[in-house]
Amino acid sequence: ITRTTLFDVAAKLGLKIEERGFSVAEAKAAREVFISSATTIAMPVVAIDGAAVANGHPGSITVSLRQAFFDVAEKSPA
Repeated sequence: ITRTTLFDVAAKLGLKIEERGFSVAEAKAAREVFISSATTIAMPVVAIDGAAVANGHPGSITVSLRQAFFDVAEKSPA
C-alpha cells in the first residue's frame, strides 16, 4: 500500500517513476536521492559513503513528495 500510494502521489506531482538498477557512482552524482520502504517514506539521503549528495541537504522534490504522501495518509481512514 505504501509503495502504491507513493507512486500515486508522485504522479499527481507530475513526477515520472522509473524502476531500474543503478550504480553507487550514479547515486553519488544524483541531484537528489531518497529511500523508501513500508516504514520509511521518501527518506532523504544526503550523503553516500561520507560524500554529500548534491548540496548535502534534502532536495525539494523529496520534501514535496514526502509532504504530499503524509497529506494523503492523514486523510485516509485508519
